[in-house]
Amino acid sequence: MPNPPAALDKLGGALPLVTKNLGRAAGPIEGPVEAIEQEFVFYWRNNAAMEPNVAVADVREDRAEIWSPLQAPIYTQRQIAHELGLPVNKVTVHVTRGGGAFGRRMFSDACLEAVRVSKQIGKPVRYMGHRTDECRAGRAHPMCTSKVRATFNKNLGVLTFEQRHTSVATDYTMGFGEAITATAAKLPFANEVGFSQTIFLLTANVPYDFGGVVLGYNEILTYDSFNTGSHRNLNNPDVRPAQELIVDQIAAKLGKDPLQFRMDNLEDPRTRKVLETVRDEGQWGRSLPNGVAQGEEYKSVTAVIAEVDARPQTANRTIPGATTGPRVRRVTMVVDVGLPINPLGLKAQMEGGIHSAIGQVFTESEHLRDGNFLEGSWDDYRYTRMWNSPPEVNVIVMPANGERVGGAGELGVPAPKAAIACAYARASGTMPTEFPIGHNKGVPFKVKSFEPPIPASPTNGLDFYPAPSAAKGTFNPAQPQ
Repeated sequence: MPNPPAALDKLGGALPLVTKNLGRAAGPIEGPVEAIEQEFVFYWRNNAAMEPNVAVADVREDRAEIWSPLQAPIYTQRQIAHELGLPVNKVTVHVTRGGGAFGRRMFSDACLEAVRVSKQIGKPVRYMGHRTDECRAGRAHPMCTSKVRATFNKNLGVLTFEQRHTSVATDYTMGFGEAITATAAKLPFANEVGFSQTIFLLTANVPYDFGGVVLGYNEILTYDSFNTGSHRNLNNPDVRPAQELIVDQIAAKLGKDPLQFRMDNLEDPRTRKVLETVRDEGQWGRSLPNGVAQGEEYKSVTAVIAEVDARPQTANRTIPGATTGPRVRRVTMVVDVGLPINPLGLKAQMEGGIHSAIGQVFTESEHLRDGNFLEGSWDDYRYTRMWNSPPEVNVIVMPANGERVGGAGELGVPAPKAAIACAYARASGTMPTEFPIGHNKGVPFKVKSFEPPIPASPTNGLDFYPAPSAAKGTFNPAQPQ
């Protein structure tokens, strides 16, 4: 039987998932047992789609027709039918093209607003939400903490690995995009127990043979305190960096090369092959200047080596109105999806994930003040810009190893984020515990008014650069406040 969970269980009260027995600790332990424990904080992230929420609705007495870019059109159709008191077959939903939604368009609020107005005035309605409304009152990836505790012995290696992830609740009331699960998700406690816990325990894991592994997930028991969403890969963009930063610390304590330490503790041969490939293609261990370092990570099944330049001459570079700071200068990523159908599309998806990861490590978050988010546009929100994009990105797709097709949409962010965080820790000589690292270094933009009307965005960016919201000049997220 595994040992009882440690004091970390008190973090949220939910029962932990004990995934492995404590086989290594079954006999006498020679030498001291050491422990590493650290808590990480991950701040709010904007879950807005690339363009504002839009919908066209034409509601008549006996039918309704809607046009909108949607991720869950079946769920939207049933919501509208319920709203109007119509049979489902009297509601027609047309799914139009749209930009990246990242989970935002699983929800149907734009369609519902357009439908209500169209019903009231008896005419077709075109609805377009304001970008500022979407940033401040739309949906956000919930703020969370991740506490990790590991015990190890120089002779036996890692004995136990515990991780407690505690989060503002994620709204899963859309279910899986159809009526049955969406209805079930709205039952008391169903969102938290039936969906959040299940999704976490089915998607988060520790891929190493670390003796006794315990994963626990706790949420506040209301999902509607904030408008939240899953925003690209659910929990793993926060779970994995916390894990891998601790793995690096353990490897250092044991005097092991961090990549070889991972190789020695891997359980899955397929994953080992991917890590071997990225080790060779990414030139792991090559000579680098002081202040430049590599980091590595992988997740089901991806492997990443990232190089981060934290030298002053790089981090302090000046670009008018820009967020600069440490630069990710090289990323090598290997991905194994079983049977790749569209390798070029898969590469593009991974490249997008890499750029999301860079922003999430250094700059990308929302600042909550007095119940309001300060960011009011993409100008304010510090996602990865071209001047922070790596000069060299190499994505390698592994050859087909069977007939099973794996997914790619949720694959591209966690591994690069963890690798970049580990590389930054080595390059800077510091352990980042808050993400993005620049979140508490000040607000690098001029906050837009909270009272309408909000000034319209310029239509000619070249005439308005740097944007008025960036009037504070160059911002380095790695500088002390």
